[in-house]
Amino acid sequence: MSNANVNNAAPLVIPSLLEWTGEIGTFQLKDSAQIVVDSLFSTELKHTAAALKDDLTTVTGHDAAIIYANSAQAGDLFLTLSTDDGGIGDEGYLLELQPSSSPA
Repeated sequence: MSNANVNNAAPLVIPSLLEWTGEIGTFQLKDSAQIVVDSLFSTELKHTAAALKDDLTTVTGHDAAIIYANSAQAGDLFLTLSTDDGGIGDEGYLLELQPSSSPA
């Protein structure tokens, strides 16, 4: 059986995930990826962006730039505190990945 047809299992992280919906596919961080912090929440997310940058560098070797803007480009990581999802509480987060295609 090919892994391409199996939903991704929840990753082992601490603290553990309360909810996980794994889909089919893979994720690859682009070399051009930046960490884009929502300008409306720059003060609140400054330290989170720096921690994410450090973690990405440690895990992937990718030294992403941190920029401040109202939106991100395809392939960027966008940090914001704006959400309509009341179910995540004060310390929850959403990670949304959208499908894309690469030229062959």
